[in-house]
Amino acid sequence: MSNPWFRMYSEVLNDPKVQKLPAELFKIWVNTLCLACNGNGTLPNLEDVSFALRLPFHETKSAFHELEKAGLLVTDGETFHVRNWDKRQYKSDVSTDRVKKFRKRIRNVSETPSEQIQNRTDTDKKEKLKKRKVQHGYSDQFETFWKLYPPNTASKTETWKSYQRAQTEGAEHEKIIHGVGEYLRWLDGGSATAAQATTWLNQKRWEVDYAKAPKIHVGGFRKPEPVAPPKRKNALIGTPEAEAEYAV
Repeated sequence: MSNPWFRMYSEVLNDPKVQKLPAELFKIWVNTLCLACNGNGTLPNLEDVSFALRLPFHETKSAFHELEKAGLLVTDGETFHVRNWDKRQYKSDVSTDRVKKFRKRIRNVSETPSEQIQNRTDTDKKEKLKKRKVQHGYSDQFETFWKLYPPNTASKTETWKSYQRAQTEGAEHEKIIHGVGEYLRWLDGGSATAAQATTWLNQKRWEVDYAKAPKIHVGGFRKPEPVAPPKRKNALIGTPEAEAEYAV
């Protein structure tokens, strides 16, 4: 396979075989290296070389013999070859694989710095959101409590914190659920207004003996007993009932 370029080593500057060449012959040698790229170091016949170098045939033949004497070309009797071509222009020097690897790296790092920063920012946001979900991820036991407890105005997040605090302090889930059931029955099946779930948990009301507890209303106020309206004494003056009531 032909190669569109070849490697020229800097040591040529100090190579006596090259530096002692006459200027015209040096030019022919460099052009010959260009021709050798098409044959991996092997040159075409002298007629084709003469045409490519734009030189008369006899000048080309003479120049090649001089380059052979200088040790820069070798011949097998019919065909000329550049000496040590395979050693100097080894196959791994072909750029195809290197170009492929380079382009692959470019594709992997094709984003601009601003895009990379934005992607990192998006990733950080996703990680924070993920951590937040884990932090606020409600347990199955809490979900049972939340569904069982009467409707109230406490937020689920704050109730979850109170529930976690209760368990941290040693409260058992079964006792809390049992307490909620007793509390519901104490509320006459839910007809009265329930305390906020956070208040109920923070005050450890699952420990209350609701069978002995007095009826209370919102958040701990005693449920008022029905009271008869006061009698209007002035309205009764002069009547038999008033006389009977105020008789001494």
